[in-house]
Amino acid sequence: MFPGLPGPNPTHKLPGYRFESRRTSTAREWWETRRQDFELFISPEVLGEAAKGDPEAARLRLAAIATFPLLAVTEEVEELNPSRKLEKLKTERGTGEGEGQS
Repeated sequence: MFPGLPGPNPTHKLPGYRFESRRTSTAREWWETRRQDFELFISPEVLGEAAKGDPEAARLRLAAIATFPLLAVTEEVEELNPSRKLEKLKTERGTGEGEGQS
């Protein structure tokens, strides 16, 4: 197991059966076997997402990523943000610039 992460959770219990979602299982396997093969970084967006939800689960997620270097948000990074691209497109269309003029 990856230090700081709980065991096979979330789990679902059905009468006589216990299973872990395939997605969770695959992610856990990657963290256990492949993580050391990469230099990992974290963005402010991911840090914010990790802090959401169940307080105990959030605490464990934040502990697991606490040592990852935090990426700087540059103008180039912001340009990759899909919501920013949409906002820019709406602004251009509203001012008569860009494609799709009405």
